[in-house]
Amino acid sequence: MNKEVYQHILHTYGRHPHQWVGIVAEIFRTVVMRLYLSIAMTQVTMSLASSNIEEAKKYTLYFFIAFIAGSFVGTFGELLSVHTENK
Repeated sequence: MNKEVYQHILHTYGRHPHQWVGIVAEIFRTVVMRLYLSIAMTQVTMSLASSNIEEAKKYTLYFFIAFIAGSFVGTFGELLSVHTENK
């Protein structure tokens, strides 16, 4: 029984392009949220430690832009994938 279920999943999943867009959007969100935001926060901390307020403001702005973009793209991809799977 399990073999038949897995064969069905492998033959049907990924046939629709919207599912692949969702996967790519989730990868983008993961990279932005896990990697870039950590780097941006490190830059903010280093700038504050060296008393460079202008650079800290710049990296804080980059942080917020990346957070909003990552959240938006990831949510859009997830909604698109769920909508495609429910068809």
